[in-house]
Amino acid sequence: MESRVKKPWGYEEIWAKTETYIGKVIFIEPGHRLSKQFHKRKEETVYVVRGTLLNYDKNDVVTIHSEGDSLPIKPNQVHRFGAKEDS
Repeated sequence: MESRVKKPWGYEEIWAKTETYIGKVIFIEPGHRLSKQFHKRKEETVYVVRGTLLNYDKNDVVTIHSEGDSLPIKPNQVHRFGAKEDS
C-alpha cells in the first residue's frame, strides 16, 4: 500500500495504515511547516528522506532531525513539523 497525498506545505506518502498506526514519508517545502497537532489514538512513524526536519513540541521546543532519521510519534504527543529554509 502506498499513496501520495498533496498538502499545502508539500505532500506525504503513506506506506502503512491501520486503525491505530500510520507509516508515512513526508516532503515539506523549504521554509514551510505543518499545523500543531496530536492524535488521540493514532501512532505515527516519520522518516526524513532528505534535508532537515524541525519537530516542534507542545512548548514550541524544536528538535532537529537529519536525513535518514526516523521518529515515532505516540498518541497524544503534540507535534508540528517544519523544514529549514535552506533544506
